[in-house]
Amino acid sequence: RVLDYGEELSGLQRVEVQPLNDDQIQQFLTQELPENWQGLWEALAERGDDDHRLLEMARNPYLLTMMIDVFNEDGHLYQNRSGLMTRFTHVLMDWAKQKCPPHDWLDADIQREALSVMAFEMKKREGAGTVVSMPLVRAVMPQAVQLAPNWPPVPSPPDQVLRLAASAHIIEMPVDFSSVRFFHPLLQE
Repeated sequence: RVLDYGEELSGLQRVEVQPLNDDQIQQFLTQELPENWQGLWEALAERGDDDHRLLEMARNPYLLTMMIDVFNEDGHLYQNRSGLMTRFTHVLMDWAKQKCPPHDWLDADIQREALSVMAFEMKKREGAGTVVSMPLVRAVMPQAVQLAPNWPPVPSPPDQVLRLAASAHIIEMPVDFSSVRFFHPLLQE
């Protein structure tokens, strides 16, 4: 997505990824899910209104990759983009938790809430774009989040949330930690 990179693409050839056709989707599925690809294809190819929407979403290679990961974990798909994205972030965080020392882990609900505050702030501020400098990110990241209305806020240390989100491939930060970008705009949304 050109909008995600701005000037970083100057001098490079731009490439536009066309939507995948049915044969390309099936080929990708057989490579990524050799044992279970037919089950996912059947879920995508059903012709109900909601299910047909899933096939249209699967024409995007990134969304298809998400669907594969969710289907591989759960054995089924969610019927809309919101459900798919929510479950995909859960899968990413579950994978990251398995690799993280237990004393470094921060509850996934705390991470999601803090990241949602950051994502919303990044979207609403004009001129922020998809890459935001670390000082601006730290200025909007909550120090604590409230997970339920009747419970007190719980700490959400911004640096820890950002580090864990980067290890889960939800956000990207350069080696100098000067900026933050969501791994994909759909994750931010």
